[in-house]
Amino acid sequence: MPFSLPSYRKRSLLNIFGRLCQLIGAIAVCVYYGRVLHEAMRRDVYGDARWIFATITGSLAGISALAYLVWTALLNEFRANAILFAWDLLIAILWIVTSGIFGSMYLTENPEMDQGIQDMKVAAGFDLANIVLWLISAGYCGWVVFVADRRVLNEGRVKKDVGERAEWVADRR
Repeated sequence: MPFSLPSYRKRSLLNIFGRLCQLIGAIAVCVYYGRVLHEAMRRDVYGDARWIFATITGSLAGISALAYLVWTALLNEFRANAILFAWDLLIAILWIVTSGIFGSMYLTENPEMDQGIQDMKVAAGFDLANIVLWLISAGYCGWVVFVADRRVLNEGRVKKDVGERAEWVADRR
């Protein structure tokens, strides 16, 4: 029996691709900010709270993206719900805060051959990319929860109501 990959829906494949991009972005942010924290620890000084916050945000986002990937792979389907929408929105807000902190510090800065500043500019760019990725996934989950699923529920109710009315009319004749 040859090995075959499971067949996924288009929605699940897009979810896998998006979550993989989120995972890569989170790992990149953890690497960039983690190097600064590691250097501070090596010099026996306290890590700055801003870098700790960015690393925690990256870790939460990475763990969440990995959990979504595993969930989609195991269930062979991705179903959005209100809890996932709220969690994606929370992660997006954390990325907005992180990007605000480091964007204001480094995006306008001229590196002038300083590799540390150049690295922080790249990390701030990953912060911006992560904002976009998490807002897209939160927006999609919100659309599914508040628009698409409601439409399906309402269409099902309409069909059921029409069927019941048809039976009632047939019984009256």
